[in-house]
Amino acid sequence: MLEMNWNEQIINCLQRIRKVYTCTSCGSNEFSDGFECVYCTKVNERFKEEVEKFSQILSEYSGNLLDDPFVLVSLKKLGNNLRFVSSFNTEEVDEAYLAWTNKILIEGISASDYEAILNLFDGSQMYQDQAAISIQNKILIETVTKQKQYPYEAVEGALYQFFYQILKPWVKTCGIESKVLDENVNGEAYFNQASISEDVIKDFIANGGSSIINIIGHEACHVYQNYKRTRNIVENKYDLFMVYDQIVNSRRSGVYDDNYFKQFAEIDARINGYLIEERFLELFGLTMSDDSRMQQEVDCALWLYGDTSRVIEGREVEVEEEVLAILNDEPDLYNHFAQFRYEFVRDGHEIRWKTNQELIDEFLYFDDDSKDNLYIELIRRANARERRLHKETKII
Repeated sequence: MLEMNWNEQIINCLQRIRKVYTCTSCGSNEFSDGFECVYCTKVNERFKEEVEKFSQILSEYSGNLLDDPFVLVSLKKLGNNLRFVSSFNTEEVDEAYLAWTNKILIEGISASDYEAILNLFDGSQMYQDQAAISIQNKILIETVTKQKQYPYEAVEGALYQFFYQILKPWVKTCGIESKVLDENVNGEAYFNQASISEDVIKDFIANGGSSIINIIGHEACHVYQNYKRTRNIVENKYDLFMVYDQIVNSRRSGVYDDNYFKQFAEIDARINGYLIEERFLELFGLTMSDDSRMQQEVDCALWLYGDTSRVIEGREVEVEEEVLAILNDEPDLYNHFAQFRYEFVRDGHEIRWKTNQELIDEFLYFDDDSKDNLYIELIRRANARERRLHKETKII
C-alpha cells in the first residue's frame, strides 16, 4: 500500500502536470512522444520534467499499479497524458477503473477505498465522469437517507463534485471550500468561489436530510450570477434587476437585510436551490418536504411578479428610480456597468430612461435573436412607465 507522503506526491504531480500541459509558445496542448508541440515543434521542458517526476514515483511502487485504487484513479485522471508516464494504455486503465467503481456500487465502500475516492474528488476534472458521479451520488443519497455515515472528507468531496457538476458547463474557473462561517450562515459566495459551513456538513452527516443539496445549488447559482454580472451577460430583465439591487445595496445602508426576501439574486438562488434539490431526490424516487415545496412556490410567485419596490430608511421606493438617482449622483457607474445601457441613456449631463420608441428602434436594428424576449420585456416596461408618467402629469 502506498504511504501517505507518496499519495501527496502523486496528487501534487497531477496538479502540476495539468498546469503545464500547454505549449508556452503557441498555446497548443498536443505533444509528440518527445514532448514537442505538434504545431510549432517547441519542446515543453516543464511538462517533460513533471512527467519524469511522476514516472519516477510510479517506478518505486512494488505492487501492481492497477490493483491499487489510489494509483488507478491517478492514472485515470491523467487522460491523454497517460502515454507519457505509464506502460499501460487507456483501455487497460479504463477497464480496471470501471471494475473498481462497480465493486464499490455493488459491495459498498471499504476502508481501503477512501484514499482513492478522495483522490477522485480532488480538483474538478472528474465532474463529468459517470463512474465518479455514481460514487458521489451513492455517498450523498445514503447520507440523505441515513443509510450509512461516511467520513467527513468523503462527504465533503462528494458535495464538491456535485457543485462542479452544476457549474462547470458554464463557469470553467470556480471553486468551493468548507470553512467555519458565522452562526446561521449556511453558505456564501464571492465572485467565483463558494463556501459551505463546516457545521452544516457535520449536521448532514449526523442527521441526513436533503437541505444541503439545496444549499450547494443556492451558492452555485450565486457564483453563476457573479459570472454573468462581471461579463455583462444579460439574458433577461431579472439580470438587470440583480445589478440594480446590487447598486442600491452598496449605496444605501441596510437595504439588503431589510429587503432580503425580495432581492432578485436571492430569489433566483432560492428557486434554483429548490429545483436542484428536487431533481436530485427524484433520481432516487424521493420528494422534497411539503414546507420546501410551499417555499418554492412562494419564491416562484415573487420572481414572476417582479416586485421592484424596496424599503429604504423607512420609505418605500422603486429600485429602478433609486438606481436612476444614484447614476446621476455618480455618473461613472453608468460607464462601469454595461448593463445600465439597456434601459438608461446618457443625454447631455443627465442620465435618463430610454423612451419606448428608442427601445423599439434598438430592437428593430439589433442583430441578436437571443435578445428578442429581453427587448420585448424592456419595451413593455418602458410603455408602462410612460403611461404612468402621463397619468401622473394629467393629475397634476
